[in-house]
Amino acid sequence: MGPEVYGEGAELKSDVWALGMSVIEMAESKNPFARCTSAQVMNRVMNMPPPSLSSSGWSSDLVDFVKKCLVKDVKKRASVDKLLKHPFVKDSVERIRDKGNSSLLLQLAERVGNAVDSKNPGSFRLDAPSVNVVGMSVVNKPMVKPKRVALVVKTNKDFFEVDSDITAIEMKNGLCNDSQIQRWNVKVYPKLTELVVGDNCLQFVKELKLVAFGLSEEQMKIAYSGIEGAFAQIAATKLYPKEELISYRSFSEAYKAVEEGKCDAAVLPIENSYAGEVGQVTDLMFGGDLFIDEVYEMSITQNLLVVKGAELSDVKKVISHPQALGQCENFIAEHHIEQEIAVNTARAAQAVAELNDKSVAAIASEETAKIYGLEVLVPNINESKDNTTRFAVFIRKEDEKNTDERKDNFILLFTVPNVAGGLAKAINIIGEYGFNMHILRSRPMKCLAWNYYFYVEAEGDITSIYGTEMLARLSFWCETVKIVGQYSIKKKEQRQ
Repeated sequence: MGPEVYGEGAELKSDVWALGMSVIEMAESKNPFARCTSAQVMNRVMNMPPPSLSSSGWSSDLVDFVKKCLVKDVKKRASVDKLLKHPFVKDSVERIRDKGNSSLLLQLAERVGNAVDSKNPGSFRLDAPSVNVVGMSVVNKPMVKPKRVALVVKTNKDFFEVDSDITAIEMKNGLCNDSQIQRWNVKVYPKLTELVVGDNCLQFVKELKLVAFGLSEEQMKIAYSGIEGAFAQIAATKLYPKEELISYRSFSEAYKAVEEGKCDAAVLPIENSYAGEVGQVTDLMFGGDLFIDEVYEMSITQNLLVVKGAELSDVKKVISHPQALGQCENFIAEHHIEQEIAVNTARAAQAVAELNDKSVAAIASEETAKIYGLEVLVPNINESKDNTTRFAVFIRKEDEKNTDERKDNFILLFTVPNVAGGLAKAINIIGEYGFNMHILRSRPMKCLAWNYYFYVEAEGDITSIYGTEMLARLSFWCETVKIVGQYSIKKKEQRQ
């Protein structure tokens, strides 16, 4: 967004600034803000002149168009209405309509938020489909047009047709060889049963996902920490019932599997309502590169599991994950039972089953007891009867999908200078823009003794104008600012 001045009567033209930056982003290797956060972009915008447009590969109309978008003085910046009449935009739209062979121009037209009305060439309408050509995630809302069941791709323009009722696609020879088209996900056609692709088509496509076909569907790979019966596995099953779940020994291994591309997502616990945060996962957020796009709340009942025939008087030791032991500390203390830590509740149950010792019990779910042939000796031993664990879905940022789903919460990590009032100033900046913080806590930085980073969860849209300006101000004050994720909370499920 552009460096706006917000005040009474101020005209907001940040959409124009964003349009200019979008044009630069679409020019290969021309984006001066590559790999920058929104806050870093704002910092550069406020303190540096607009990026150079001197490349010989840029047309004069394009240069003029971008310069009009990137005027720093908001009062002098052109409006969207004026820009839509610019020769560059008109020429772009004509190319899309007449030739249909430029994915870059198609993306530009979509970002402007308009499409050509074929019945009235040269005019614009506001019901264009949501298309991201570079990422090939085509579809959010279908184009308004008569329903049909067959799509014959004769030109590149046809390739971008979207209709949820299409059952068959036929692509003629030698089409869709734009270097920008490197992925194609046909999930946008839920009724598709037939796909015929001609010779020498889609030559730059590196990934073809036939999600629409029941027999050809490629399962996602979902990482979790633990073995079958672990609460993370149960949560992953609820979130991804049709996908392939892959077990890892630790949180870090599951997280790393997604970073390295071995898995598409990881489901990891981030907090329990009684025992608090899962510090290992929080540290992974701070040091890693993954992004959270969902948070799932699951109610959990902890149970005392034993081998068949064991009585409570027989139990001398209990094995479980530290979080589960903490949730049941009163019960454990009351019965004077020794504690032993396991990497997760499911492995604790597995160990008890393998030991086959009446003096050793596990704390885990009822489902885990069934898997390992154990009995629930005492149900519901957790201290809090509203025992809820929140699980986060971690994905790679480049895999993030466009969605109409409202995500009204975000997770923010930051560090502050070691001065009096440093944290208070950061908190005040967040509050000034109306973001309601419902979680604030600190974590020690592993590489610097007696230094800490701060974890915030807040309500609000961090991608809004206010969110962008808040991040810009926060980055001026804080030494590190990192948005870890935006999410909506999935409904709570009761598990025993």
